[in-house]
Amino acid sequence: MLQFIVAGVFTVSAASKLRAGEARTQFVYAVDALGFGKPSLVARGVTLFEVLVAAACLVPGAANVGLSGALLATSGFTAVIVYAMRHGVRVQCPCFGPSGMPLGPVHVIRNLVIAGIASAALVLNTQAHGSPPIGDRIAGLAVGVVFVFIIATFDTLLALPGGTGGVNAQGKAKVN
Repeated sequence: MLQFIVAGVFTVSAASKLRAGEARTQFVYAVDALGFGKPSLVARGVTLFEVLVAAACLVPGAANVGLSGALLATSGFTAVIVYAMRHGVRVQCPCFGPSGMPLGPVHVIRNLVIAGIASAALVLNTQAHGSPPIGDRIAGLAVGVVFVFIIATFDTLLALPGGTGGVNAQGKAKVN
């Protein structure tokens, strides 16, 4: 069931970039600001990879390929975020739509959570025997929808008053 959460996260991420508008423009700008050559091409490649990861996670025989792709993608995204933080590159994270929050530690944590879920799904898929009962599937779907919503609106939730969890918008610890 965890692979459906991963598929949902990558579907929402890709869909936000496929729509024309602020999120797509912001994503191409972020790719350019991070120093990748041909930012429009790189942005399209990332989006295509996200679509492929999401689709593979949903295909029974290919779920482990999709989950491995999710681990590869979140590792790459995390490395880019750490690079941006270390080199003082301040760009917003349009991962799930337009955002005013620059890349920072909260995005690293978010990616580690996604990678953890993908890893757990990979382990569970290799140990699974048969399909779970329908009740378990429905419960898993409900939990998955809530989790995907939380991940996809992460920046917005953190921007709520008092919602930064001890860090400011720059990812620095708040000092009272």
